[in-house]
Amino acid sequence: MRIGQFRIIFELIRSEFRSNVEAQFISLLLAVIEYEQGITHTELAKQVGMSQPATSKNCKILGVQLKRSAKGGFVDQGLGLIEERPLQGSTQKAVFLTKKGKVLAAKIEKEIILEKKLEDLYTMRKDQDTKIK
Repeated sequence: MRIGQFRIIFELIRSEFRSNVEAQFISLLLAVIEYEQGITHTELAKQVGMSQPATSKNCKILGVQLKRSAKGGFVDQGLGLIEERPLQGSTQKAVFLTKKGKVLAAKIEKEIILEKKLEDLYTMRKDQDTKIK
């Protein structure tokens, strides 16, 4: 992957955040995208090299984070990209992408596919140029 492609993917992710994005959010989100069938907090913490409390805290920010509003109700201040629910056939909970998270994952995947196609075209063109010489 070229640096330009990484920058585009970073900007796609950053566009979902309301403020500056920290590296651990990107790492955590990409790990959840990679494990589309769900990933437990324990495994997620291992994958991103964070403690379980830090992983849980960051998951709340990436998911649903209810805060009491001044008017007495609750306001969701999370990003809505991930959610926690039971793993199929288990009582253990795991982290999954929400619909909003899946849309972002599809944009990232599209960018990666586009880059791969451009790379293949470049290689094909280079091979043709070599054969002509």
